[in-house]
Amino acid sequence: KATTQGSISVPGYYRNSALITDLESNVTYTYTVSNGNIQSPVYTYETGDLYSTDFTFTIAGDPEIGLGDPEELPGHRSIWKVVLNRMKTQIPDSSFIITTGDQIAKPDSTEHYDYFLDNSVLYSTPLVPVVGNHDSGTGFFGDHFTLPNMSSIGHESGRDGDYWFTKGDALFMVINNLCPQPTEVHEQFVAEAIDANPDAKWRIIISHYSPVTALDRYLGTREHVVREYVYMGEVFDIDLFIGGHDHVYTRGYRIDEDGDPIEGGGPLPEYHNPGRPIFVIVNGATDALLREPDAYPWSAISVQNGVPQLSEVHVTENSLSITTHDADSWATVDSFTIYKD
Repeated sequence: KATTQGSISVPGYYRNSALITDLESNVTYTYTVSNGNIQSPVYTYETGDLYSTDFTFTIAGDPEIGLGDPEELPGHRSIWKVVLNRMKTQIPDSSFIITTGDQIAKPDSTEHYDYFLDNSVLYSTPLVPVVGNHDSGTGFFGDHFTLPNMSSIGHESGRDGDYWFTKGDALFMVINNLCPQPTEVHEQFVAEAIDANPDAKWRIIISHYSPVTALDRYLGTREHVVREYVYMGEVFDIDLFIGGHDHVYTRGYRIDEDGDPIEGGGPLPEYHNPGRPIFVIVNGATDALLREPDAYPWSAISVQNGVPQLSEVHVTENSLSITTHDADSWATVDSFTIYKD
């Protein structure tokens, strides 16, 4: 089913999308895109097992294509392609890619979006985008992405509200915490998403800002979300929060309502029925911006090796494992598993 909508961002332009239903498991589909007499090459999409509770996905932190000197834009594009191709090689069975916001650097740049999206890996792997501070303020995000099960909550510029989707036994809830509404408005969205999927065993929230930032400069965003996120984590039995924005990898300790750690020592390799959510902030997936972490008691581990990183997540019926790699060497940065009986 193909639809056309007027552009939010550019008068006189249109946004075209197609919804494909009734896909079957383990089938390779082909498709093309045409505009008048102009037609794209033939692309392929492999469905895999659509209903398996055992699957893998990838988290790519804020690519922020186009940040800094305009002359660096082609370099950002090249590195983004290399990192995604690295994912295709090292995580060939990745069901989808989550980008944690700041897909681009300039929110109204068509060129930045072209450089971000024009990648062969993204023609065959679903993308789960999050609204970041560099994506907000215009309608370009809503013009470029089609979000499933979008809520009336969390809108900032149109077609950019909170949304959810499921895969296997996991419910993924994507929050736009750049919207002008207070943070607690997202409680209603989370409650509605869970009500619509009461049998989901794993509950994962993804947003741009996180309460376990490891940077002095972002303590304000931490204060903006920390109490509400801890509250939602406990009330709605959330297993994992995924964040971006920092451009440095951080895994937090389990934290109380004030954001203080409730445990000490080194980062645990395993959590068995942890009772409180685990917070993870992923590093940048390009070299557009990589920051050095500061030390805070709520950060169990913070790592910046000066190279783009990717996080590989493997979900089964009873476990959820996250392993983060330096994209160049594929060396392990951090790895842990949540077990649920």
